[in-house]
Amino acid sequence: MKKINFLILLLVFVLGLSPSAAIAATPERTVIITPAGAGLSGTGAAMNNAISVGQTAISGVMADGTNRLRLGIMGALTTDIATPAGMRFSNPVPLATDVQASLTVTIGVTATITGARTIQAMGFRIANDPAVFTGPTPPPFTEVPITQGLQTVTVTTTVSSGFMPGSDNWVQWAAIDSTGALRASDAYQVVLASDIPFMTFISPAKNTDNLNMPAALVSPNIQVRLYPQNPITVPDITVRIYQGNSAGGILVYETPSGGEGSLQNNIYTLPVPPQLVMGMQYYMVVSYNDGGNTVSASILFTMQSSQNISELVPFPSPFDPAQGNLRIRYVLGRDSTVTINIYNRAGRLVRVLVDSQRRPAGRNEEQWDGRNFSGAGLANGIYIIEVIVDGGRDRRFTSVGLLGR
Repeated sequence: MKKINFLILLLVFVLGLSPSAAIAATPERTVIITPAGAGLSGTGAAMNNAISVGQTAISGVMADGTNRLRLGIMGALTTDIATPAGMRFSNPVPLATDVQASLTVTIGVTATITGARTIQAMGFRIANDPAVFTGPTPPPFTEVPITQGLQTVTVTTTVSSGFMPGSDNWVQWAAIDSTGALRASDAYQVVLASDIPFMTFISPAKNTDNLNMPAALVSPNIQVRLYPQNPITVPDITVRIYQGNSAGGILVYETPSGGEGSLQNNIYTLPVPPQLVMGMQYYMVVSYNDGGNTVSASILFTMQSSQNISELVPFPSPFDPAQGNLRIRYVLGRDSTVTINIYNRAGRLVRVLVDSQRRPAGRNEEQWDGRNFSGAGLANGIYIIEVIVDGGRDRRFTSVGLLGR
């Protein structure tokens, strides 16, 4: 591997493109053209021309067409330089929920490109704060050897420096295609075992099928795994949710004095606040008091509903178990493996109604008698029904009232 400030070959004039057509203007990028043979890290003695496109500086354009494009990344790139979308990053290794026991970590990702383009180079960079990737002096990428010319590339590499104990470790991948377009993934978290308290998010969860998508909240519960050094209780935990992409947005939810939710085996569960709106983007900050020290973590997420599950309807609602079972109807877009869970308002699982059973596409119906795992009747109140399809690929939830006890 070698450090690069991300490099790629591009024969601009051979392709018949003007520099202004090949490079999209953006204030976040500095682009340097170096003559062939000058070396990917050098500027070349013959560089005496310059073109300015918007706020992008393009220098050293040679008239003979022997140009190499060097991309000096001045900010995290989340769009192609030469062409629009078409690159997708998925299946990051490791997941944030997989706590690493060593400072030496194997990381990886799959990059996929559509159309006639192929992947020519890939690399990664590490930071202890994802904001560094979008700052004025982001770290350089480290190139990872790949087989060039493919449309799907899965790459892994072992990193022995750059990570530290705890959850303040972030990786960003980038790939360059056969037209010179570069696209970078969103940052994803790597967690190492630590003597310092930290936490990781279970739900909302990052979309591992597409790292450039924001985290999605499709469960009826917010769940966070805590790694404290001292015993903690629910009142020690604070959740604040803001509308928008930062803590500067409107505060739409804050846990009340005394706390809210439940804590079991260091997994904190909070039912999704009813004021969150489907399709809206939110910024959540979770903090807990660990022996006088405040531990905080944040995540940006979007409220999403399932696309494969529709018409989820429990009836009658409210229902009285003495008068008959609750009927839960739902429609599947395809044959699927289905799990249906019942939670109380504290977010505690009280019944698994359907456990990983196959159901056909179309309308399906299940029944619930209002009892828990042990067969005891549950108290009056509001209960949450969660339908999970194909191991979590799709989820949907609704609520129902139980009366008559």
